[in-house]
Amino acid sequence: MSGLLAMVGGGRTMATKREGKIKVRVQPGMFESEKAVSFDVGPRTYTLIVDQADVQNDLLSVYVVERGDNEVVIDLPRDTFTSGNRIRVPASYVMM
Repeated sequence: MSGLLAMVGGGRTMATKREGKIKVRVQPGMFESEKAVSFDVGPRTYTLIVDQADVQNDLLSVYVVERGDNEVVIDLPRDTFTSGNRIRVPASYVMM
């Protein structure tokens, strides 16, 4: 399998995503069932609103899409305010 996609029967399928967690700052959301979370990657701060079930003890559940030696591509549970939900972070940020 190369990267994220594999050829299967003439079509493409996504590789299986693995769950991970990243450390975040947590604030109350607008509604009781949500939380506002933020974290920094270098000079950039990402902020998003997530379901409260996605955050436990300041750890946000994410999906690891691709892992390299120094970086990891992750899918966040929701889009951030400044970009989509797929971002690249240092490998040290992700706990498996």
